[in-house]
Amino acid sequence: MAERALITGIAGQDGSYLAELLLARGDEVAGLDRPAAFASPNLDGVRGRFTEIAGDLLDPASLHDAVAATQPTAIYHLAAPTFVPDSWVDPTQTLAAIAGATATVLAAALATDPRPRVWVSTSSEVFG
Repeated sequence: MAERALITGIAGQDGSYLAELLLARGDEVAGLDRPAAFASPNLDGVRGRFTEIAGDLLDPASLHDAVAATQPTAIYHLAAPTFVPDSWVDPTQTLAAIAGATATVLAAALATDPRPRVWVSTSSEVFG
């Protein structure tokens, strides 16, 4: 049975590989990332085959809206800040982006019926 997947951070290495895998097995895929990220060459293999959703980890409404719009059966939360030195300069924002966004994605999943399965993959930035 095909799933309806939402991948946060789809333009990153792991997100793009996961999108390729899910599309190859016949799943419907939506990907959330910053608007500029959709031009990433990482997405060349899946471009035009998934639904692009612009969002930001620091904008809870965009995360809630993405889950509500896609009604996924699976959420793969891979998004995280990508420039490690920024986590040293502003660890508060890094924590908000990682922990806050994860809490928002989980809350959005709880508000979805039926509830999707959620996978959370954190990043080295957690250890800044």
